[in-house]
Amino acid sequence: MRNVKELYFLQVRLNPNLTGDTDKYRLSLAIGGASSQLRPMRKRKWEQYEIITWTLCSLIAMFLSGCGPLFGSGNGEPYTGVQDLNKVDPDDPNGSPGKTYEVKAYSDDLKVLVSYHNDGTHEVSVLQRAIDSDEYKLLKTDYTLKKRISGARVYESDNLQFRVSGNFADLNLNYSNESLSKNDLIRAKYDCSDKVQNEPFAGGDGTQANPYKICSAKQLNNIRDSFLNSYFVLWSEIDLADYAEQNNGKGWQPIGSYSTPFSGNFDGNLFAIRGLKINDTVSSPPVGLFGVVKKGGVLGNMNLEDVNVRGKASVGALAGEIAFAKIINVQVSGSIFARVKDVGGVIGLVKEQSGIPCQFSISRSDANINVSTLQTRAGGLIGTVDSWSCRGEISDSSTAGTVSVTNSDKDGFYAGGIMGGAYQPTLRRVSSTSSIVADSGAGGLIGYTHSGLIEDSHHTGTVTSNSSGAGGLVGTAFNGTVIRSSYANSVIYSEKRLGGLIGEASLDPEIYDSFFSGDLTYLSGSNEYMGAILGFEETDGRATLSNTHWYSYSGFASWACIGNRDVSRCSPGISEEIVDETLFFNASQAPLNLWNFDSIWKENSLAFPTLIKVY
Repeated sequence: MRNVKELYFLQVRLNPNLTGDTDKYRLSLAIGGASSQLRPMRKRKWEQYEIITWTLCSLIAMFLSGCGPLFGSGNGEPYTGVQDLNKVDPDDPNGSPGKTYEVKAYSDDLKVLVSYHNDGTHEVSVLQRAIDSDEYKLLKTDYTLKKRISGARVYESDNLQFRVSGNFADLNLNYSNESLSKNDLIRAKYDCSDKVQNEPFAGGDGTQANPYKICSAKQLNNIRDSFLNSYFVLWSEIDLADYAEQNNGKGWQPIGSYSTPFSGNFDGNLFAIRGLKINDTVSSPPVGLFGVVKKGGVLGNMNLEDVNVRGKASVGALAGEIAFAKIINVQVSGSIFARVKDVGGVIGLVKEQSGIPCQFSISRSDANINVSTLQTRAGGLIGTVDSWSCRGEISDSSTAGTVSVTNSDKDGFYAGGIMGGAYQPTLRRVSSTSSIVADSGAGGLIGYTHSGLIEDSHHTGTVTSNSSGAGGLVGTAFNGTVIRSSYANSVIYSEKRLGGLIGEASLDPEIYDSFFSGDLTYLSGSNEYMGAILGFEETDGRATLSNTHWYSYSGFASWACIGNRDVSRCSPGISEEIVDETLFFNASQAPLNLWNFDSIWKENSLAFPTLIKVY
């Protein structure tokens, strides 16, 4: 049972052998001589009943050793949410058991609580103050999925929408045939009103149990020197405009360097950090909000808006370089530029450092960003993973915008919607609508990859290579790259070696249960090697294609599935062209009939499948 300090729910399993109308059942709960009436909210296999809440300590002393308010007032230490040691909030970068708290908000007459459940749903509970007392009655509780709209978290079901943006929240509720709408509820938070000038932080002691609290840009700037391995939580929106011209005109000074890297834990609490500006294209330290993150650093629940970061190399909005770090639930918008190489919408470079394990992950993160460099390796999330020893995964993430690696000599290499290039990367459940341009090696998801895995992912948009190697998912693939249950709905241009899923490949690429729908077009040039699935294969006859299909926007194109092989090379793996694009809309048709439409893909009757968001 949940902590009665906040809210109780009672679940009763009805005996399936009972007869009669179960809606007529009533239960009574007696506590300390008082009785509380319960009534059914709706029929389910497990019926759930609403309890009229009670607040007097005398009624609940048998359950509690002490009493507290139903909801915190927003002053002092924040309300920490419903406690259940068997649950873990996925938005908690600490991964702390028991932290099921997501959001609470309040006005004079309403309380709203959102808590996370292990099955991936979120429970929204709405309570209303009684007219003649300070007691609150539960109006509605419902289970929803969380989504993101224009930077806000939105919890939505058939008759409830709760939208949270910064300090404010809006509620629209249809209950008992009456609409209840409340705008600008205040999100419960640490009270920053008289603490923005505190030094070095607004409160806390830097431990996991009591992280340093940040209420101002100045306090954010204080995360340096002796604090680099501490715990932090953001409790207010931050505007970095005052730092735009500091540091001799270079703007924000990144937190953490090679000699003193950040290795702590930063929970952004989904408050916005706006106006990050860095302009340093001459010197070479990694640049971003954080410069270098190593030794197990964790960055989560970050919302970076309107970034404008320019550097020489190793450039990212969140961090310039990481070696051993976890990135959870990060949102980025703006523009990123590197004069030389290794630029990403979130992370510039992942690289092994002496004596430090190289392991990384990015999950539940999105970037709507314009990323560019003049020489090599740009990606919507990560510029480059530049070490064979680095192991990492990007999952449940997406990008939009542009990714470009070009220069006047046409020797700009490797651009990808998710990553510019990587050794042994794993991409699961990622998508991109970014427009990709490179002089060589342009991929809808990855510019180049060695021994990588792409699974349950897709790209929609344009991919252009001004020279060679353009693919809907991968520009250039080496050493046994594997693609499973993925697709590209892309328009692809290149002078040569262009393919629907991979532009050019060597050493045994494998593609299973995937498809391409779009167009392949030669630019002026040698006009060689165009394939519906794979543009050019270096090793004769060693590519594995199984259950792969394609459709041409231009009509029946008679492409070979591999550009430098004859058409008969496609047939052993049941790989063939189709003439009706809508076959890719139907989960009962190949290759979709082998995809997971229970928890990964969502079927769309008039469009291609889309990924189910997990946050």
